[in-house]
Amino acid sequence: MTDHPGDEDLQAALALLSADERARYGRFVFPEDRRDFAAAHALLRRVLSLYAPVAPPAWIFDAPPGEKPALVPWLGAPPLSFNLSHTRGLVACAVALDADVGVDAERIDRVADGEDIAARYFTAGETDALMACDPPGRATRFIELWTLKEAYLKAIGRGLARPLNEVAFAFAADGTIAWDVPGAARDEWRFALFPLPNARIAAAVTSPRRTDWSFVCRPL
Repeated sequence: MTDHPGDEDLQAALALLSADERARYGRFVFPEDRRDFAAAHALLRRVLSLYAPVAPPAWIFDAPPGEKPALVPWLGAPPLSFNLSHTRGLVACAVALDADVGVDAERIDRVADGEDIAARYFTAGETDALMACDPPGRATRFIELWTLKEAYLKAIGRGLARPLNEVAFAFAADGTIAWDVPGAARDEWRFALFPLPNARIAAAVTSPRRTDWSFVCRPL
C-alpha cells in the first residue's frame, strides 16, 4: 500500500481503525510508517473477527501504561490475546485463544553489527553457535535468535525491559528449536520461526494452555 488519498487499500484499512488509532497514524512522519501502522492494526482487527461475531471496527483495546495492550471483553467473545509486529514493508500479527502470545518480524539486513550485539546481550552458547555459522548464514541466524527472544519478551509483556539472555535458544541439525527459560516447564512455551519473502523473518511464541492460535503476515 502507498500513502495517498486515492489508495483504496489504505483507505479500507483506515476505515477499520478507531479515532485514537487514526490519530496515532497521523503522527508518523514517513508515509511508509503510516502505511505499515494502518495495515498492521487493520490486519489485527480482521483476524480477531475470525474468532468471534464482532465486526472488525468494533473491537476496543485497552493499553495501561507499561502493560501489554489487551482487548476490552465483549459479551460472549472468547478470551483472546494478541500481538503485533511490523518491519518496513511487512506486518504480522498473532492471535491466541486463552494463551499468552508474542510475535516479532525483522529484516535480515536490519542490523550491521549483529556479532557485537550478540557478544553483549546473548548467552555464551548462543554467541558461540552464531560465530560457528559461515558468514552468509550468520546474519540470518542472528535475526532468528533476535526475533525469537523479542517474541518471547513481548509474550510475557515486558519487551526489552527484560534482558535478552533470559531465554536461550539452540538449533538442532534438523532445524528443531530448543529453548531454556529459567523456572519454566519444558512444555510451557511453543516457539516457531517463519522465513518470509524479501529476506525477512518472523518468530511467534505462545503458551500452550490452548492450541488455537493464528499467525498472519502481509507484505506491503
